[in-house]
Amino acid sequence: MVFHKNIGSFMGGGMHNAFYSAPTLKNAVFWKNSSPAGGGLADDSKSASNSINVTFAENTSRFSSVVLHGGGAVFVDDSKTKIKNSIFWGNKYLYNNTLLDNDIITRKNSEVSVSNSLLQLPNTATNYPSASFLALDSAHNIFAQNPLFVDVVNGNLRLEDCSPAVNAGDTVGVPATDLDGNIRPY
Repeated sequence: MVFHKNIGSFMGGGMHNAFYSAPTLKNAVFWKNSSPAGGGLADDSKSASNSINVTFAENTSRFSSVVLHGGGAVFVDDSKTKIKNSIFWGNKYLYNNTLLDNDIITRKNSEVSVSNSLLQLPNTATNYPSASFLALDSAHNIFAQNPLFVDVVNGNLRLEDCSPAVNAGDTVGVPATDLDGNIRPY
């Protein structure tokens, strides 16, 4: 499933989950979506999404409010979100006419579990506060490394053979094939 160039008026340019919804996404791509909060995906109001083998690339959050903002790729508000074997790259937050690198933002009683994923920012308490990001560590995730997409400009988000994300995922509980139908692991 590909979510491409969608525009959300409030939350979740590609997908907005709310009110106890609990979708599971497997082998999906969120590319070039935009919304005030959660350019790619937004979870709020006790939702609990599960993203497995999902790529979030070049999504943009564009809201200049101190209360509700950010999440170039994902915005989580009063919800629990699980992310596994996923890639975040080139996601931005537009603030005061300046684009800032930004992938996941949490707010109000939110928990995010990220494992075996490539995140675009360095692993610091500012980028990923431990109160919201459970068990986020360098042993099971890759931080601030280019995933080396084949041709992101033209929409080819496949990984080059030398990508740091190749063979970095967990094989337990994941789809047997990738978006192209190739057997996993790579």
